[in-house]
Formats: sequence, structure tokens, C-alpha cells
Amino acid sequence: MVPPFTEFFRYFFPGVLAGNGSAFEQMMANGLVLAGTVDDVKRQMEEMYKVAPFEYPFLLSYFALQSKESFLEDMELFATKVMPNHR
Repeated sequence: MVPPFTEFFRYFFPGVLAGNGSAFEQMMANGLVLAGTVDDVKRQMEEMYKVAPFEYPFLLSYFALQSKESFLEDMELFATKVMPNHR
């Protein structure tokens, strides 16, 4: 049985997620997931912007798997600490 959310995206990105490691590790390596500290996410967004400049990022969060307070804190950090660098 496949653990929930661990390998879920492997089916959506078969060409990108065909290597070794978990789907999450491969998604991180291929820039499909932004995660980490504020500085990590800033750096990841800078790298992504160099490859594919964007005006509006699309964010997908599994907020149902975390508390409301934690989700709101994450969104506040993203809006106030990460996005101002990309305006």
C-alpha cells in the first residue's frame, strides 16, 4: 500500500518523478515543491524565477494536514517575508 501523500504525485509527473528516492525528494530536487525556512524558500523561488519568470505564483498547501494556526502563520511568513522579494 502507498502511504498517503508520499507517492501521490508520482502519477501526475511520471517523466519528472521517474528516478530514485521518494516522490517528495524528487519534487524538491526538480523545483516542484518549495519548502524549508524563509531563506530556503526565497532561494528556491529565485532559482525558479531564473528558469521560468512568473508574475503570480500558484500555491498549493495541504492545510488540512496542519492546524489552522500553523497554516495562517505559514501564509503570513510567505506574504511578508518571501513575496516582497519578488514584486
